[in-house]
Amino acid sequence: MTARIIDGRAIAAELSQSIANAAKRATTEHGIEPGLAVVLVGDNPASEIYVRSKTAKTAATNMRSSFYKLPAIAPEAELLELVERLNQDPTVHGILVQLPLPPQIDSRKVIEAIAPAKDVDGFHPLTAGLLSTGLPRACCRPACRASCRARRLPASCSPRRCMARSPGWRPW
Repeated sequence: MTARIIDGRAIAAELSQSIANAAKRATTEHGIEPGLAVVLVGDNPASEIYVRSKTAKTAATNMRSSFYKLPAIAPEAELLELVERLNQDPTVHGILVQLPLPPQIDSRKVIEAIAPAKDVDGFHPLTAGLLSTGLPRACCRPACRASCRARRLPASCSPRRCMARSPGWRPW
């Protein structure tokens, strides 16, 4: 087998364009603008750079981005309440809580509070378990469910089926 040089920037640009097209299609065909909520607690400079990057990339790919910043002294209950509000918000399709969290907040509790269907990082125990076994998780994204309904597929089809029957659309 011959070695092959991979152009990571070109692949990333192609993937970003594919995601932007899929998000635009979800908006025009189904009236769903994919939305990401990013939560940052505290003033970690590295985390702020990462969050800024994710927010910019989300906007560049035709998705809505919401940013929530809590002070480093925020109590755990305040963060859990915010996560629950985001879980219930139909305009939020993905939630990213930036780690690490301040010492007064139990990261495990916060990760478990994120609805598996909105867990962008894949850290929720259900999502992580399914990912670690190689099993596809049930297709649970609202945009994907709408796409499945439009094509008369079962509401709980697998991501593999969605990707196979809807070229270019990646539910997550």
